[in-house]
Amino acid sequence: MKNRNLFRFIIKYRLWIIIISIILTIFLGIFASKTNIDMGTYTLLPENDPEIIKFKQISENFGGFDNLIITIKGNDNLKMEQATEEIAKKIKGLSEFIKYVDYKYPVDFIKENILLYINDDLFYKSVELLKNNPKVLKLSQEKNNLSKMLLYLSSKNSFNEQDLNFLTELFNDENEDFFKILDMKYYYNEDKKNLLIFLRPTDATHDMKFFQNMVNAVEKSLNPIMQKYPSLNIGITGMPKIMSEQQDNLNTKIATISTIVLFLLIILFIFSFKKFSASIYIVIPILIAIIWTLGINYLIIGRLNIVTSIFSILLLGLGVDFSLHFLTKFYYEINSGKNVLDSLEMVFHQTLPGIFAGAITTAASFYVLMFSKFKGLFELGFIAGTGILMSLITITFILTAILSYSKIKPSKIQKNVISKRFTDTIIKYNYIVVILILAIIFIPLLINFRIEFNYNAFDLLPDIPSVRLENSLKEEYNNSFEYNILVANSIEESKRQYEELKKTDIYSEIDSLALLIPDNQSEKIPILKDLYNKYLTTEKPKIANVSLKLVIMLVQNLIENKKIDNTFYIDKTKEVLNYLNNLNKNELDNLQKNIKEYFYYVIKSMENATTKGEISIDDLPEYLKDKYLSKNKNIATFVFLKDGLWDEKSMKKVYTILRNIDENSTGTTFVWVKLIDYIREDLLRSSIYVFILIFFIVLIYFRKLKITLLTLTPVILGALWLLNFMSLLNIKFNIANIVVIPLILGIGIDDGIHMIHNYLINRSIIEMIKQSGKAVIITSLTSMIGFGSLYFVKDPLVSQMGFLLFFGIFFCLIISLTILPLFIQLFKKSIFNQK
Repeated sequence: MKNRNLFRFIIKYRLWIIIISIILTIFLGIFASKTNIDMGTYTLLPENDPEIIKFKQISENFGGFDNLIITIKGNDNLKMEQATEEIAKKIKGLSEFIKYVDYKYPVDFIKENILLYINDDLFYKSVELLKNNPKVLKLSQEKNNLSKMLLYLSSKNSFNEQDLNFLTELFNDENEDFFKILDMKYYYNEDKKNLLIFLRPTDATHDMKFFQNMVNAVEKSLNPIMQKYPSLNIGITGMPKIMSEQQDNLNTKIATISTIVLFLLIILFIFSFKKFSASIYIVIPILIAIIWTLGINYLIIGRLNIVTSIFSILLLGLGVDFSLHFLTKFYYEINSGKNVLDSLEMVFHQTLPGIFAGAITTAASFYVLMFSKFKGLFELGFIAGTGILMSLITITFILTAILSYSKIKPSKIQKNVISKRFTDTIIKYNYIVVILILAIIFIPLLINFRIEFNYNAFDLLPDIPSVRLENSLKEEYNNSFEYNILVANSIEESKRQYEELKKTDIYSEIDSLALLIPDNQSEKIPILKDLYNKYLTTEKPKIANVSLKLVIMLVQNLIENKKIDNTFYIDKTKEVLNYLNNLNKNELDNLQKNIKEYFYYVIKSMENATTKGEISIDDLPEYLKDKYLSKNKNIATFVFLKDGLWDEKSMKKVYTILRNIDENSTGTTFVWVKLIDYIREDLLRSSIYVFILIFFIVLIYFRKLKITLLTLTPVILGALWLLNFMSLLNIKFNIANIVVIPLILGIGIDDGIHMIHNYLINRSIIEMIKQSGKAVIITSLTSMIGFGSLYFVKDPLVSQMGFLLFFGIFFCLIISLTILPLFIQLFKKSIFNQK
């Protein structure tokens, strides 16, 4: 009676329904057109979680954890460094987006205080050498310093072991390393063909609008510099660029694939119904439902996320199911000789209750996801549930109104998709079919079955230019760019953190302020003061300019004639002299330049120790204080992780180690572990909630427990089959494909409801398969085409989700066409009181 009244209402006001629908579609379409996919992951976490609160608090003080990386490639180091300085200066002006520009080591500051930064053994060794050779120190700043220093040593009254020691120490490996440090102010790779600049963002929440605006602002700033230095290859990567590029790529591909899917579905409908008009009738209400839902979603949520990015294809598959069931029955009645209005009334009487039950069940199962803490599932629950309801409304009202104006004539009834031979075959071999399918599902579940979660964010990135660039940089620098932060309230606490971190095996690099505040300064400063005073009071010897080769010969002769017991120093000195003798002019000039610079900073270090005293945080350059200190003077230690620590065991190990060192720690690892924990919890909780809900809705609809359990057969077995499939292929759950099981539960139940509803009307398995079987096949194919097409997006997040949904629906279809009819046949007496 209610359906008849609803039908008469629609027919009476059908013109107004169409007009209001057009106006509403235009209005909501304006907002729907503004919808974009937001690839941010941290924004999917609950804001009141203590770990997330700590993450935000620390990132507000020290900036975000996803650096934008500028890479400068070239063969001219001078131009590369000039471009770097210009870029850094320009980028610092983007304070809205950039918290800190990290592009060079504090080499200048360290050089000017070098004697305080070398280790204790080297310090006392150096002091001893310098104390015994203050005049040589004076000569180090002269032109042709090498020959004068050697000549001075050789002209002394005695050329002893201390002189040889000084000479060999000057050219030992440690000093060679120091010369290299003097030349590595910027973040070069090993061959100095690439140089990096790291831009730490002000926002750490993965806000995609912020990331896109940040990337656009940086690229705009780089354009004039790139034009100024055409010989340099300047590029951008890092998570902000990767996610912006991934989002643009996904927006384009989803739109393209949605269009292709729509085209393929139209072809499928034309083939199935042998009528072009049928495809139009099926598609129009669903397209309207998509527009309405996207508009509502934009007004309430404002975005599509990683999980809801597939919404259009999702609703094309699911909404079309309702249209197909509607039209299948409509054309069945038309072909039986009824007119349009009578056929529509039969649809309302016999088919619409099943469509309504399926839609309400599916929508409710989606809305249950809104109890999830993970916003990916929460937002999917809202948009998918709303989309299903919009599809139900557009099909019930708009499709009925449109069809009521149509002039459709009966056509020859087509041979059914599923023949009687198929039905007879599965019934004849019922036990074999049941045992075979159940064995396929359950035996692998008992053998090495495992459900795992993917903690590696980089497995989920697509093959796009920015990802390839970052991967190549990681190989070049043999380092990871992901880090966590430990926060200290004092330099003593920061040093403690550093020492404890050094004992672990989780880091590739520890970037700590503790390294810039030297140890044992109270002992070393007085020694350096005495040494500097001695240097100042020492008169510079007057040494003539003599050819280095001649001086070398003189020193060699002295060594030969002197009696020195320590043969090690003699042999080592001979090696040094031989090395010097073989230098060409350019090599000699560079060496003398390095020696002058080396001793200049040794002298400067003594001077600073005398005039400035101990180095404290306040003495550090401003750019270093900006890097390590917050406004309230807390100190950050940046812990860069070893590559390959992205599996569950390693991630939790890193989490535990850092948290044990200091409670005040956070970063990429902490947020990602929390993200996966939410996914794990919500997967189980949401699946249970959805199952309980659809169980009770189906129970209320059919009012019998046995019929309810039978209706749930396709979805239960289909979901188990899919889990087994994932285990066999070692497919892990991640932030996107977590929705697969709840989706399959919500989607798969529709097949069981329509099949059982039809059987209750006709009491015939053959008629059930002829009418609902055809609709179930076509609806499953539409969903499989839609979801299967996502595989070709070539984005691991979306592609894998589409892949799993394709097979999940396929498994539910197999169960619906085989196990469900067989169970009806086997238990029809006990369940349906039918012989």
